[in-house]
Amino acid sequence: MNRYFILTLFIHLFLGVSCAFEGRLVPVDPLELRSPKYEIRGFGSASSSGHVTLKSKIESGKKVKKGEVIAEFKVSAHWMVSRAKRELNLVKSKARVSSQKYVESISDKKTGIQRANIDLEKLMIQLGASSVMAQQDLSRLKIDIKIQKIEIRDLEADLSYLEDLVQIEKKHHETKLEMVLSETTHINVQLDRFVSKAPVDGYVFFPHHNEYKRPLKVNDGISCGSVCIYVSTTKSAALEFFVPERFFRQLKVGKKALLTIVKTGKTHQAQIVSWNPFLQILAVIKNDSSILNNYDKFILVRAKLIDQISSFSEGTEVDVRLEWIQEL
Repeated sequence: MNRYFILTLFIHLFLGVSCAFEGRLVPVDPLELRSPKYEIRGFGSASSSGHVTLKSKIESGKKVKKGEVIAEFKVSAHWMVSRAKRELNLVKSKARVSSQKYVESISDKKTGIQRANIDLEKLMIQLGASSVMAQQDLSRLKIDIKIQKIEIRDLEADLSYLEDLVQIEKKHHETKLEMVLSETTHINVQLDRFVSKAPVDGYVFFPHHNEYKRPLKVNDGISCGSVCIYVSTTKSAALEFFVPERFFRQLKVGKKALLTIVKTGKTHQAQIVSWNPFLQILAVIKNDSSILNNYDKFILVRAKLIDQISSFSEGTEVDVRLEWIQEL
């Protein structure tokens, strides 16, 4: 049976008024945080797994503020971050090369236009002195001026084409850069899922590891989507344990129970507040299967602590002794 919920140590009558069970302490009405789904996608690649590993966590029972980091999980998809940086640097590099590629050509065109204009001015000066020129020379000068103007227009058209080409390539690289930045942001958003933060002000508790039967520790593997953290607004503890259905008539709200914390040996009082109406079947009893029939049904009982426990870990094992009103 999953010890995380309950393993019955022994059930035995003494003085006809009490029975002893094993239970666990749990936070009062906690918010459940689950381990992230391990699936990272970006730049046409994907990395996924059914398990994550706890990288770091704060101490169980510690008070936290809303938004405070309480646990982090390892993720082997950080290579995507490196790839994002490479893609970003590559786009920036291409943009620089592209801008530099046309700088010299544009400069040459501008220089050519300046020279052509100077030559045109010289021709216009010669035209001003046309009164002393022969008619044939004047006609040749006018043709040269017309050709010079055409050359200037061609140079200006070439310059405009190069400047437009620079703007087009600049826009292309800006768009590519935006795409890379968007993809990088998407990857970072996915990686942020591997950092758990407190949803409210409260106290943090970590459940028992299903496989190792102990509180969750750093470097433990956890199934994706499983409950890995509890955040409760109070540090008070509640008590959970299973009782065989044969004792159903004795279960009443308000009944008292004594519990002993196994780790410290301290005894506390608890009061039954509810029980699960859905009966659960325990196929195996750990210690002495002769005590109960292998197919006895059990009821999940929940109780509140009358005296508050100052510090506990979720899942702390306790021995529970119920005080019955009547003899069984």
